[in-house]
Amino acid sequence: MEKRNPEQILKMIQEQDREREDHHGKLKIFFGYAAGSGKTYTMLEAAHDLAGSGVDVISGYIEPHTRPATMELTKGLEALTPRSVEYKGITLREFDLDAALLRKPQVILVDELAHTNAPGSRHPKRYQDIQELLDAGIHVYTTLNVQHLESLNDIVSSITHVIVKERVPDFIFDEATQVELVDIEPEELQERLRDGKIYEASKVERACTNFFTTENLTALREIALRRCADRVNKHIIREKEMSQKQEYYAGEHILVCISASPSNAKVIRTAARMAQAFHGNFTGLFVETTEYEQEKKKLETSLDNNIKLAKQLGANVATTYGQDIAHQIAGYARQVGVSKIVIGRSVRKKTWVNKDLNLIEKLSLLAPEIDIYIIPDVSAEAVKRKFPGIKRPGLRDGVRTAAILAVCTIAGLLVKKFGMTEANIISIYLLGVLVVAATTRGRICGAVASFLSVVIFNFFFTVPIYTFRFYDKNYIFTFLVMLVVSLVISSFAIKLQNQAMQATKTSVRTEIMFNTSKMLQKKQDIEGILSGTARQLTELLHKTVVLYPALDGNLSRPVFYGSPEEQAEAKKLLDNEYEQAAALWVLKNRHCAGRTTDTLPSGKAIYMPIRNAGQVFAVAGIELKEGEVLEAFERNVMKAMLTEVAFAIEKVILNQQREEIMVQSEKEKLRNNLLRSISHDLRTPLAGITGSASFLLESYEKLDQESRESLLRDILNDSTWMSNLVNNLLNMTRIQDGRLSIQHEDEVVEDIVSEAVSRMERRLGSRTLDIDLPEELLVIPMDGQLIIQVLVNLMENSMKHTAQDGTIRIRVYLTKDERDKEYARFEVTDNGSGIDEKILDTMFESFVTSGASTADGKRGTGLGLSICKAIIQAHNGTIRAFNNEDQGATVYFLLPAKRED
Repeated sequence: MEKRNPEQILKMIQEQDREREDHHGKLKIFFGYAAGSGKTYTMLEAAHDLAGSGVDVISGYIEPHTRPATMELTKGLEALTPRSVEYKGITLREFDLDAALLRKPQVILVDELAHTNAPGSRHPKRYQDIQELLDAGIHVYTTLNVQHLESLNDIVSSITHVIVKERVPDFIFDEATQVELVDIEPEELQERLRDGKIYEASKVERACTNFFTTENLTALREIALRRCADRVNKHIIREKEMSQKQEYYAGEHILVCISASPSNAKVIRTAARMAQAFHGNFTGLFVETTEYEQEKKKLETSLDNNIKLAKQLGANVATTYGQDIAHQIAGYARQVGVSKIVIGRSVRKKTWVNKDLNLIEKLSLLAPEIDIYIIPDVSAEAVKRKFPGIKRPGLRDGVRTAAILAVCTIAGLLVKKFGMTEANIISIYLLGVLVVAATTRGRICGAVASFLSVVIFNFFFTVPIYTFRFYDKNYIFTFLVMLVVSLVISSFAIKLQNQAMQATKTSVRTEIMFNTSKMLQKKQDIEGILSGTARQLTELLHKTVVLYPALDGNLSRPVFYGSPEEQAEAKKLLDNEYEQAAALWVLKNRHCAGRTTDTLPSGKAIYMPIRNAGQVFAVAGIELKEGEVLEAFERNVMKAMLTEVAFAIEKVILNQQREEIMVQSEKEKLRNNLLRSISHDLRTPLAGITGSASFLLESYEKLDQESRESLLRDILNDSTWMSNLVNNLLNMTRIQDGRLSIQHEDEVVEDIVSEAVSRMERRLGSRTLDIDLPEELLVIPMDGQLIIQVLVNLMENSMKHTAQDGTIRIRVYLTKDERDKEYARFEVTDNGSGIDEKILDTMFESFVTSGASTADGKRGTGLGLSICKAIIQAHNGTIRAFNNEDQGATVYFLLPAKRED
């Protein structure tokens, strides 16, 4: 198969993208800077224009307005009935997504893009409903205010002092096909507010003094205009890049550092706005340390929210693992070509305890060539530093610490008994502290062991013993040095332990990916790839895995993996309509769904697509308990694994398609050979029939009776030969189509042979035909008509290579194989020219003829013997051929003498 170059692959991907775009709906956003600017009114006017042009446009959902002019425009448009949802004793009206998908108009109006759906809806946000409509090929008109854009949320809140909770990811706005800015002067908007055209009269005064001030409206209008201008500029740059087939603008690469801090959202939004302003790439990086591992339960939710926010704002989020955060950030930034780093900083006072370089100072030293932008996490407040690794030890750690110190004390008493110095005893306690730090979690046990080792040493080994007093003042220095050394040793031991944990995690990831790659190389079929993938996921996550293979755009039955008990439990939880609906949604929409996602979050498992750019090959489900989430490490490994699996499945499919193409090519070649062979074989009998018939018509009166009969006999023989050829062709067609069925009946062998001979005796000419049958009546289970055809083909084959004075012999007798199984052996022997040794092993294949490698040889089409082989094999028999020792050849076949179950 010819290897495709990168340009061909890129062209294919672009064609696939264009094809998806052709089937993907288009989104038009009517964009404003405040309520009452006329977005819904303008949208409804555009809808009426479309309807007047013959476009199938309907109203999916329009928010109830108090503006008569707006509500008047809703008339004349087909409208979907809102879905009623009961929530806390209140009936809520929501957009009916399923009804819209079922109706499937050309254009649908869905007001309020940033709306939050009622609990229990398929998606928590309306923009996700709109995404599903677009994926279904439906064009959507919707409305949006500037304060609802995620990246502008903190700016708007600082201007209006109102925190907007309903927000839309910026990529929805940026990827819209069209954005129409609905603009209005702030003074005119305020006048409309006072006239009661926006809010009820009771709310007007409060709105005028709070949100709808001239300063606020002017600032929001400016932000909306600038945001639209940025979007237009980005589209111009993209079009120039595509038209010039090169980068029009060497964009910046912005890296934002993600943490679990609640105020990190402000840092992420700032970085997103920078990426938009510079028209650059946007990446988010989270460095996972052992400190995060120890505090994971407390920090996991806020971290997930920040990662989700970064993704919504268009960031490509990555995770690295290590203790030195500055080294990890600098190394990653250099690796991917980052030009600017945006990082948050807590305002923290330095003390005599904390004089080391902070993260930003270290980063400046490690990456001096990269611009670093610092966004304060908390303004005007000093944040106390949390010491990393502080974790409450468990009972097992406490018992282990006490046991180790007890052993050290006993060893110290033995050392003292043998008269050794106190330095040896101190060494024993230092060793004990090292063991405690290495075998317990966190820093507390190591610190406690350091302090207790000093106290115990004072109690048991300083004068006066068994008291906490001491006479020699030099012991003060000894105790101090012992405590400091113990703390330092403990700290280094914990650091090495943490580094070992990170190295283990990296090693596990590498091993899993290596085993996955090795497994995929061995598997040659999709079923094997999926089962191997499930085993790898089970080994990685230690959770029950369910896989839904995709077949012709639908899901096959789920296959569960895990222990028998886990499979039985998983079937109870996951084998139901709700879970299958979640998996089917993933197949249709190519996004994750289920637990911990925004789509069908009430599910018992999270479902992920195994897909390439345009096709989903399967859906993988991971069962999660209530409140359980996949860790960042697990998500990253799963993402890499499923991507590799998708490539492997795609490779298998391409190989299958290539084999199908080769089979089709071979069939076409066989068809061409068959047509050429038939033309060759029909030429002689047709010429004979035509010549004899025309001569008979022209000279009928002149010919005597014997000559007439001779000509008619020639016509009959040639017609019989042609009829036999047609029968062979029909049988070959049935064989190739898999429609050859055997009707086993008990047949008398003598009758079968007699029928075959009667069909061929007119064509024997002067050849001698000998028949050797057993004296007793031989009855064999067979399909009589097909076996007659086999004998006819074998006799015809012998006649072609036997002279007119030659002999053809048919012999039938019973024989047994090495397992003492009885067979009937049919032999057709001639004393002709024999079989070419070159084709002796292949003569029963299609289009193989004596004296030629193709069907143009003198043996004809070569179909007869291949049909014989297929018929005999269908009878569970065998057929062979060999050359006689003296002259000629023998073809024989064996049929079971008794009926087989």
